[in-house]
Amino acid sequence: MVTIVLTFALLSLSINWSGLFVVNYLDNSFFPLGQLTRYISMLTGLGIIGALFLYSINHYLKIFKTVSFKNNIEMLLGVFTLLLALLMTRIMMYILQTPVDASHLTIRIVSALKYTPLFPSIMSAILCGILLPIPGALIIVSVFSLCIGIMYHGDFVIFIMSILSLSIGILISFRARRRSHLMRAGLVTGIIQGLFIFAGGIISEQEAPLLIIHSLNGITNGFLGGFFCAGLLPIMEALFHVTTDIRLVELSDLNHPLLKKLVLEAPGTYHHSLIVANLAESAAEVVGANPLLTRVGSYFHDIGKLKKPEYFSENEWRGKSRHDKLIPSMSSLIIISHVKDGIDLSRKYGLPKEIVEIIQQHHGRSLVFFFFKRAEQNLQMNETINEEEYRYPGPIPQTKEAAIILLADATEAASRSLDKPTPSRISNLIENIFNSRIADGQLNNSQLTMNDLTRIKECFAYILNSIFHTRPKYPDDETKIIEDTHENQDKQSPETVSDIPIND
Repeated sequence: MVTIVLTFALLSLSINWSGLFVVNYLDNSFFPLGQLTRYISMLTGLGIIGALFLYSINHYLKIFKTVSFKNNIEMLLGVFTLLLALLMTRIMMYILQTPVDASHLTIRIVSALKYTPLFPSIMSAILCGILLPIPGALIIVSVFSLCIGIMYHGDFVIFIMSILSLSIGILISFRARRRSHLMRAGLVTGIIQGLFIFAGGIISEQEAPLLIIHSLNGITNGFLGGFFCAGLLPIMEALFHVTTDIRLVELSDLNHPLLKKLVLEAPGTYHHSLIVANLAESAAEVVGANPLLTRVGSYFHDIGKLKKPEYFSENEWRGKSRHDKLIPSMSSLIIISHVKDGIDLSRKYGLPKEIVEIIQQHHGRSLVFFFFKRAEQNLQMNETINEEEYRYPGPIPQTKEAAIILLADATEAASRSLDKPTPSRISNLIENIFNSRIADGQLNNSQLTMNDLTRIKECFAYILNSIFHTRPKYPDDETKIIEDTHENQDKQSPETVSDIPIND
């Protein structure tokens, strides 16, 4: 599929290049049909070579079960980036070509700017590094480097320089978390490209002034590539609905309208979400999942509780439960509905699809056990209970991140019920929760191994033991001071207490 798409894509690009060729010759009122035919043939061959090169790399990665592109959208994104960069490179080469009647000075200037058309290569490397998995990004820049080498009349040095510098550019940019990092990645890649140009110039014994100019040309390419990348990235994100780490960092701001709404209307849920985020992010780091996506997903996983916050235990006031007056099936319906309400809210506020999927999957198809057992206790003679009515709609977690949040959510909630949270009790609680989720099939599609689950258990136990740690007993005098302080605060009038700023 990838090979077919890129073959036609490169062929279409050949037509575009041929169009530039036609425009050039029509401007001179001359149209050499034979030369145009040779030009189209050359670029058609370029497309076939690029497609075969891509197929070889992609097939090699598949043998080792390495994912090049997660879906067709990522594949099309890579093709689009490749075509855009090649087209920009071709336009720059067209602009900087030497006129037939050029003066000596013009020839020198054009020669000095020989490597300027390569700045789109740095732009494409940074974009691919941010938007695609590393194997897919490496495939795209490899095909690009091959095409660039052919466009520069089979210059092997340019091919090697391009593929090595762009591969390093991908590694520099793939974890960029600020838009300012794009310029830094561009400059570093430009410096590396400049060093490769310098090394190639020494090998080919270029004269010193031209060698220095060409090397500086590579550094300038880095600046231009980072600049164009910063402008194109938001467009690519919106066009292909890709969620980058830069977007996730923006969503992790606790001043997000949904999170501010959560802290005001459902403070218990907000605090629960923060603890889940700490548990899930730490676990994601040890099993090779995306820690940033896991943290942001944890922040928003329970936003559906905003619709009826008072029906969830963490938001109950003074132990009064509204479920005491409801039948179990109604209580279960309210609890389960927070997933659907969360999906609706996330779409209303424009959250990325990865976050929406985490909200949808963070309970999987698990059973609302408390109300299911209450319903069983209330059964009359000859009555039956439909277990499906007490299960979340799902689906079960499809990614490591969603599965980790499912486990962290259940573990944090259950830990609040421990009377004396000792290390052994916490470990037993975690073990029971993990075993129940495994037995219920909630982790079947999560891509987590048993070794991963063992690491996650250890991570959860460490953090929860830190949260529920014991404090040494205060000395008698200090205890008396604290108790007197509390008594004085209790005696204050409501007007005085209400004047204390909430944030202090």
